[in-house]
Amino acid sequence: MKLISFFSVIFMMVVGPANCSDAKKIQKTPPMAIGKAYYESWTSEVKSEGSGYNLFIPVSEKDDSMLTLDSVYFRNQIVKLTKKTTDAGSVYIGEFKNPQPTNVDIIMSSDPMDEMANKTPVVTQKIPYELKPTEAMVSYTVNGESLNFKIENIQEKPSK
Repeated sequence: MKLISFFSVIFMMVVGPANCSDAKKIQKTPPMAIGKAYYESWTSEVKSEGSGYNLFIPVSEKDDSMLTLDSVYFRNQIVKLTKKTTDAGSVYIGEFKNPQPTNVDIIMSSDPMDEMANKTPVVTQKIPYELKPTEAMVSYTVNGESLNFKIENIQEKPSK
C-alpha cells in the first residue's frame, strides 16, 4: 500500500505541472496578412513628457474582421495596441515611452515616520520572451484562446 502511495505522489509531481503550464502559445505565422512593421522615435517639446517610439503594424482591411490584435512586447516593454483606419487599410499602433530617470531625493532618517514620505520605486515588468531589438511578439485572442506571433526585422523610419 505504501508503494502505491509513493508512486501516486511521484506521478502527480511529474504529470501535474505539465498540465498546468501557463506558457503562451506561439504561432509560426501571423493569423492575418500584415504589412512591413516599423517604428518611429519621438521626443516631446515639453521636457516632462519625455520621449519614446511608436510601433506600427499595418494589416490588410479584408483580414481585419477575423480578430483583433491585443498587445505587443517590444524592447522589454509591453503596451496595448490601438487600431487606426486609413485609406490603405488598418494600422495597429503601440505607443512606448522611454523610462525617465528619477532624480527623487530619498529621505534617510532614524525616524521611520520620516521615511514613509519616500516614493516607491517603479519596477518594470519582465517580459516572458527573449527578443532581439528588431523583434516583437504580438498577442491576440481567437475564440477565447490567447495566442502570439512574432514579427521580425522591424525597421526604424524617420519621424514625421
